[in-house]
Amino acid sequence: MNYEVTTQYRTLAKTGREMMDFSEFFGVHNGLGHLKDDELAQLNRLTHVGGLLTKMGVTFGPRLSDLTDSDKELIAKFSKKELDLQNV
Repeated sequence: MNYEVTTQYRTLAKTGREMMDFSEFFGVHNGLGHLKDDELAQLNRLTHVGGLLTKMGVTFGPRLSDLTDSDKELIAKFSKKELDLQNV
């Protein structure tokens, strides 16, 4: 049996860590006081979805089919640097 994570899952995990890091350090670099509730919610979603991506491909971890359309859209926008928060 092969227990190594595939290249696809390694790439997803890297993106997930980038999403979580962006969310975690956004306030350090830009402050949070000026953000509206929906922007704070977006930072929280980045952390949540990023966490899911880091656990994909492991035993009992989430599967790609567990991602909602909105999760996939968030990942795509983050990867293309199209989130409003990324252009602050």
